[in-house]
Parts: sequence; structure tokens; C-alpha cells
Amino acid sequence: MISMLRRKEGFTLIEVILIIVITAIAIPVLIYVLGQQARFTVDNEKVVNAALLGQDLVELVRSEGYATADVYNGYADTKTLSSVQYSRSAEVCEVNATDLDGTCSLGTGIKRITVTVTSDLGSTQVVSLLADF
Repeated sequence: MISMLRRKEGFTLIEVILIIVITAIAIPVLIYVLGQQARFTVDNEKVVNAALLGQDLVELVRSEGYATADVYNGYADTKTLSSVQYSRSAEVCEVNATDLDGTCSLGTGIKRITVTVTSDLGSTQVVSLLADF
């Protein structure tokens, strides 16, 4: 009867060992997940930077106007953002209004501007059209 009235305080040895085992399994898993999330964040930043650099070059070509946009055909340069090097190249050609993704053809009144930005993560393309209207 006295043993039933006595309060049980603290943890048993088995409970302490179980907590240590669960913690030993959970901490590496959490570190791995957080590390992957950090890597994905950096990769996403690279993709956004590539798209911004591509859009910047497209806007530069568009600002030249329809008549002189061709000077950027074959243009290439490199930019460095956040210690990552990006290579940009531009292609400007006239395309048929019924086949904007098709081959280049002359005298159609529509120019397709394709900018390709390459980094260690891969390539990103930005495409725009420029009309002579």
C-alpha cells in the first residue's frame, strides 16, 4: 500500500535511452532537409538572375527599334552576379506571322528576339517579338 502512495518522479533509464535514439535519428534528418532547402533556394536565385539578365538584354534589343535590332544578332557577353558567371547570347531574325517558332524569313515585319542565358545550372531562354507597325 505504501508503494502505491509513493509518487513516481523522473525518467527511467529506458525512457532516457529512447529519447536519445529518437533524437539521434531526427537531428540528421532535419539537417539534411534544411540543407536541401538551402540548396534549392540558391538554385532558384540563379534561375531568377538568369531570367532577369535575359529580360535585360531583350529590352536592350527592343529599345533599338525594328530597323536596327539586327545589330544584336549574334551578340554575346558575360555578366557576374553574386559570384556566379552568366553567359548571354542573342539571336534576332524575322519570322512569319503564322509560324513564330519557325525558321527565319525576310520581309515579314516581325522579328523574334531570342536571348539564351547560361550558367552552371543550365540554360534559360527569353523570347520576345518586335513588330514593324
